[in-house]
Amino acid sequence: MKVPNFLCCASLAFVNDMSSMSGCGGMIKRRGSYLATQYQSRISSSRGDDEHNRHATGIRNSNLNDHSLHRRTLVEKLAYSFVSSLVLLTNVKSAHAACLSGDIRPDCIGVYKLPIDAAESPYVNMLEKLKLYAPDLRWVPPTPYPRTYAEALNQLKDQRQQLDAAQDLVARGDIEKAGLALLEVIPKVSAAGIVIIRVFNDASNSERNLAMKLNRAESIGNDGNPSSSVKATALEMKAYRITYTLNELLGYLGETDVLIGQGLRGDLGAPAPAQIQILNSFSDCRKEYDNLLGTIPEKLALV
Repeated sequence: MKVPNFLCCASLAFVNDMSSMSGCGGMIKRRGSYLATQYQSRISSSRGDDEHNRHATGIRNSNLNDHSLHRRTLVEKLAYSFVSSLVLLTNVKSAHAACLSGDIRPDCIGVYKLPIDAAESPYVNMLEKLKLYAPDLRWVPPTPYPRTYAEALNQLKDQRQQLDAAQDLVARGDIEKAGLALLEVIPKVSAAGIVIIRVFNDASNSERNLAMKLNRAESIGNDGNPSSSVKATALEMKAYRITYTLNELLGYLGETDVLIGQGLRGDLGAPAPAQIQILNSFSDCRKEYDNLLGTIPEKLALV
């Protein structure tokens, strides 16, 4: 049986974090997890019966046992992937489509976008790889990461202004243009936030390594932690707060993207109430965005 090309895309989307999936994404995840759990439960039960029977009949061939275990594990993984893909394929119509981050076509408004830092990104960041692993997706160049901390912070500030511009478009009734603007804002915010968090984590690791070298001798023979450092801990806490706030912001931006898609499809009812609902969502995004900018210092030295 020839498997459709979009099965690869469905499998790829399933293994990724589905928290930002639009439409029925949450249902897909829950249903997929349920089916997979039920299948694994049956596998475990079957495995227990097999072991009991082998014990009763006195089978002791270790090579055979190892081979059987390897075969069951392989079958389990293949079946899990197959069940997951089937769940996605049965809901393709509800999920509408999938796009790569940075794809600013109107069709990508309100649908699932593969995050720029997803584990599957290396399989789709080049056109040749995308044709091989997910040929049904349209390839777009990966969103570039800022090169420095300062560039990342400036990019966040720039996208804050773009968010205001998108909200103004909604206020004027041009919801589709607002959705297209949001398609550009989200990956750039994500890229800038990732760079800033990475800088804090690298600085924290450097501080811990330095503290370990300086305090190793003093910590021998007592309960001290040679890698402990007040500054390293402060950097870690700052990175945690930025990560949390960034994830909150991306969640609100994703919800607004989905809401705009629903408004364009007429799922939110009359235009005026839909416009108000989308504007309220933009207001939440702006608040979270300001929280993020307030959490990030202008310079790393200010931590």
